[in-house]
Parts: sequence; structure tokens; C-alpha cells
Amino acid sequence: MAPNCCSMRIVFSNLSDITVKRNDDRSRDFRLAPPHAAAGAAVAHPPAQLSSPPMLHAYSTPYPSTSALAPQLQITGCVLLVSGFTPNLTSPDDLFTLFGVYGNVTRVKILFTKQDTALVQFSEPLFANTAMQYLHNAPFRGGTLRVNHSHHKSIALPREDGEDQATLTRDYSQSNLHRFRSASSKNFRHICAPSKVLHLSSI
Repeated sequence: MAPNCCSMRIVFSNLSDITVKRNDDRSRDFRLAPPHAAAGAAVAHPPAQLSSPPMLHAYSTPYPSTSALAPQLQITGCVLLVSGFTPNLTSPDDLFTLFGVYGNVTRVKILFTKQDTALVQFSEPLFANTAMQYLHNAPFRGGTLRVNHSHHKSIALPREDGEDQATLTRDYSQSNLHRFRSASSKNFRHICAPSKVLHLSSI
């Protein structure tokens, strides 16, 4: 970005519709005839009314999105299949922290027979979509993450005597580290792609 330039920030509005009282230099309804059109003239092929994009039903502050996410919004699964990380350098807590930047993670399971692959479950489908948008092909611990939707609807916890109970599968549903506990959480506005720059606050 060039110095002294402004940056445009675009997020979904909480309005379901826009009311335009008149067409002028500040507002315009493009379904209506332009001001210079003759009275009674019709506009050829007016644009179809766009439906509102899906958003989290529980939040009054809409979740950020981009056009790159649009084809994926119809997928409603909460579980992601994550692979490409280095097994000996990655724990469920590491994945919880990373994916928790994009939504509330409830469970993480590193596969016992394929420990460079994990399942990550979110509390909401749109959290999963957003994490996939930002973390697919992202570098992580010497590897490159591949993030896709899983066919699993949820992650089942192993039996109490399961050998991966303590190290490979964790339940975070009651964690106090979730970033999106409140509908008005400012963390919704701070979602971005991973970078080499850290933002520190409350110092």
C-alpha cells in the first residue's frame, strides 16, 4: 500500500434492506430509471434483487467474509479435516490456539494412525468456513496446512481407557480461551490472514 493512502474496510451490515428515497449523488436505486430517462421509460433488464448472505444467527455483529468464501458458504459442517503439519511439533492445544483465531473450537482430534492429520470441530459452521478460508495452504511448523471440510458431523471422544485420550484428543467446549463469547466481541473485526506481524494490546 502506498504511503498516506486510506484503506477500505468492508464487512456485512446488520441491515436486511436499504431504503432509497430518491436518486441523487448520495444514494441511488439502480432498479429505477436514471434521472435523465424519459418519463415512463423502463430500464432494460434491471438487476435481480440479491438475497442476503448467510451469517451467524446468534450474532448481531456479522462475521467478516470475502468473495473467496462465497462458494463455500453453502457447506454447513462444523468439522474440518486438517493435514500437512509436522506430527512431533504439533499438539491439539497448538491447533486449538491457531484455529481459535477464527472461531470457537470445541474439540480437536489428531488421528492416531496418521498423526499429520487432525479433525477440528467448531461451535458454528461459519467459524469452520472462515478458518478454512484463511488457513488453507498456510505455512505452519515447517509444513503447509491443507484444510477441507470433513464428512464427520462431530468428533467423538475416545473411551476413558483410550490410549490417545490424554495426548491426541481434547475437548475445549468449556474453555475460557474462546475469543467469540459475546455477540459484540471486537474480535470479529480483527480476523485476518496469518502474517509475521503481531498485534499486542492491554500492555
